[in-house]
Amino acid sequence: MPRQPSRDQEERRRIFRRMEWVFVIAPPLLALFIAGFGAAFVAWLVPLPGTSFWGRWALLVALLLGVPVVWQAIVWLHNRRG
Repeated sequence: MPRQPSRDQEERRRIFRRMEWVFVIAPPLLALFIAGFGAAFVAWLVPLPGTSFWGRWALLVALLLGVPVVWQAIVWLHNRRG
């Protein structure tokens, strides 16, 4: 016979579902927001010969979001092997 979840567990699940956007949805959106506006500011300040504003912006967003992802993948693989 399946065990009934305790009230404490149900309360925790209910609170987490209500606050899920803070823990799950907001961090990536915040990273995109900061990377997008930071890249726009730097792309506006720093001219690269032969590139448009949007080209510089795309390059900077790729660097700001891609470098941490690659770094975390390297760390994860290193910890997994060690």
